[in-house]
Amino acid sequence: MNSAITAETPIPTGVKLTPFDEAFRNDPYPVLERLRDAEPIHRDEALSRWFVTGFENVREVLRNKDLSNDINKALPNSYAGRIAANAKESGMSITIGSMIFMDDR
Repeated sequence: MNSAITAETPIPTGVKLTPFDEAFRNDPYPVLERLRDAEPIHRDEALSRWFVTGFENVREVLRNKDLSNDINKALPNSYAGRIAANAKESGMSITIGSMIFMDDR
């Protein structure tokens, strides 16, 4: 990407990183490339979420059990691990099998 254009273009955030933005919906790749070049790990304050776009960073996130969405695979002291322990202690362990709490690995 041209460094002069990169310096002038603000980092996309909020709705500009969703299908609600027509340009992103039609062709998200230039926006994601801009984000990857400027901030491979980007905190989107507008929508309270993180974007991880660098290959090695994404790979690390996907392998990190502290960041797992599957509470059955999470480390015991991680946030997800504590949710699993609380669910078991309170008799709500049946909810642990919900697809919301499972990774596809």
